[in-house]
Amino acid sequence: MTAYPNQPQETDVVLGGSTSRGDAVLGGIEGVKQQLSQNPPSSPLSLNAKIAALHNALNYRQKGINILIQALEDELWEIHQTAYYLLEKHAATQAELALTQYIIRLAKELLNRYEAGNRAFSGANLSWICLQWKILSEIDLTVEGFGEL
Repeated sequence: MTAYPNQPQETDVVLGGSTSRGDAVLGGIEGVKQQLSQNPPSSPLSLNAKIAALHNALNYRQKGINILIQALEDELWEIHQTAYYLLEKHAATQAELALTQYIIRLAKELLNRYEAGNRAFSGANLSWICLQWKILSEIDLTVEGFGEL
């Protein structure tokens, strides 16, 4: 059987979550990009679709890794944490620099959020973050939420 890499695959994102007769389905890496650009960015359905798209990005090798690296800059905590989790777990050395830069940014963001009164960071991936000399006695790091994304 001949493979058609530019055709929609079983693992591709389907825009809108379902299709009806005549609907266009955007698959491949372009479908992932489209799903990540959906608005409004913080609605629960949109957020879940974006997280699914980040997972799907791994199916597209380097192009997908590039999308995950870009997602490290996303303003939504859930998006950049998911991208970090996926890159840390699945990416090769090409993502190491991006991960290092993200760790530095994540430490600053965590401290800023803590100072602003946020104490709930359940499920956050804080691997490799060094917060030497910082007292965060009220922080909640219980494992729920992100887990195995």
